[in-house]
Amino acid sequence: MLKLTRLDLVTGCAEWQRGCTVAGGYAAFQMGGGRILLGHRVSWQLFVGAIGAPCLLHKCDNPKCVNPYHLLPGTQSDNSKDMWIKGRNALLRGEQLSYSKLTAEQVLAIRARYRLRSKLDNTTAIARDYGMSQQQIYSIVTRRDWAWLPDVGGAQPTADAPAPASTAP
Repeated sequence: MLKLTRLDLVTGCAEWQRGCTVAGGYAAFQMGGGRILLGHRVSWQLFVGAIGAPCLLHKCDNPKCVNPYHLLPGTQSDNSKDMWIKGRNALLRGEQLSYSKLTAEQVLAIRARYRLRSKLDNTTAIARDYGMSQQQIYSIVTRRDWAWLPDVGGAQPTADAPAPASTAP
C-alpha cells in the first residue's frame, strides 16, 4: 500500500497516487469480484487494526490521504459535525445542481406567470411549455421547491388571482 502513496513532507499526508478515486476524491481500489475498497479504511485496518466505528474522519481534510495517523474513528454524526465545523458544508441548490432542469430566472418567470383556474397559465399549461410535469410546476408555484428565491410579486396560488390577458401569438 505504501508504494501507492506519496508522502507530502509539509502536511504529512500519505496521498493516494494510483488506482482510482471515488466521489469526493477518496482513494479507492477494486478487489477481485468488483468490490471497491476505500484506501483510508484499508490503511487503518493494515496499520492499526479493526475500525470499530462506522466512519473514519480525516483530521487533515484530505480525502486522498491514507495516513492512519491522520484518521480518527467516529460516527456519521461525528463526521457531519466535523464537516460543519470545518466549513465543508456547501449547500448546493437550484441550478448549482447538475440535474437541475431550470434556472432561477425561469422559476421566477413560472411563478409570475401562474394563475389559478386559468386555461393558459395553470400548472398543466406551464408544465407543457417547460417540458416538465404538472407536479413539478405545482411544487415551484407553491414554493415547496426553490423556496429560497425571493417572491417578485408573481401570483400566489389562490382562488382570487385574476386571469391574465391572452398571450396567444
